[in-house]
Order: sequence, then C-alpha cells, then structure tokens
Amino acid sequence: STNMIFLSGKGDGNIRYYELVQDRPYCYYLDAYNSSAPQRGLGCLPKRAVDVAGCEGARFFKVQVKGLIEPISFKVPRKSELFQEDLFPPCQGDRPSMTADEWLSGVNRGPVTISLRDGFKATEQKDFVAPEKKSAEEVDSAPKSEKELRKA
Repeated sequence: STNMIFLSGKGDGNIRYYELVQDRPYCYYLDAYNSSAPQRGLGCLPKRAVDVAGCEGARFFKVQVKGLIEPISFKVPRKSELFQEDLFPPCQGDRPSMTADEWLSGVNRGPVTISLRDGFKATEQKDFVAPEKKSAEEVDSAPKSEKELRKA
C-alpha cells in the first residue's frame, strides 16, 4: 500500500528498504537498519497495529540467533502532527471478507479494508466453538481427493 519493499537475508543483520515507483529506475533506495546481530528470520506486524501518531510505517520482529526477538520500528520523519494519508492508506482490517464455505464454493473477494485515521479499533469477535468430533465412519466416508470433494 505504501510501495515500500524491505529486504533482508538470513544470517545478515541489516534490513534495507526501497520505494517502488512506476517510472525508471523503478526502485529508489530509502535507508537501512544496520545491526551486527545476525537474524534467523523476520515477522511483520500488520499495518493496523503500527503507531499512526508516531508515523511508524512498519514494524518487524527480528528473530536473532540466540532465540531473542527484537522489535524494529521504521518511522518516517514528518513535521506535521496531522494524519498522514500517504503513509496510512486503507489497510486490511480484522474481519474476514468471506466464510470458509464461500471460499470453498469458488467465491473470490478482496479483503475488508479499514481507515487508520482514528486509530485501529478491533471488532468484537464471536467465541470459537469447535464442531463435535466425527465418528470413524463419517471420517472414512469423507472425500479423499479434490475431485471427490468437488463432486460432494
């Protein structure tokens, strides 16, 4: 949504980030996070959870070699205290856009988006209730392949 790409490598401690654009040269170097501690992996926090007031464009969780997890914040310096629409366009919310049954029947729908202008407000979620355990006969009669599933 912000046309930024973050690049890092396993065993490297640095994260470089670039802006992607439509015109040549298509990619502009923005900055880098430099660290001597190598990473085993990265996890990205959803956009709806970043600090909007602090102009935090992204937050990653870096898994270090010894198993430590380090939060890394990428902030965009801005002079204005106003909401930054270019940094925070509508992003994916916390509600699914379809049910599992709709998806299995072939429905294709984009994500439900939300505005971060007033901050993220979680929607009330229903408690998950697991279905009752099926008997061995029901499990054996279940489709075994995708073709059987489509016919069912």
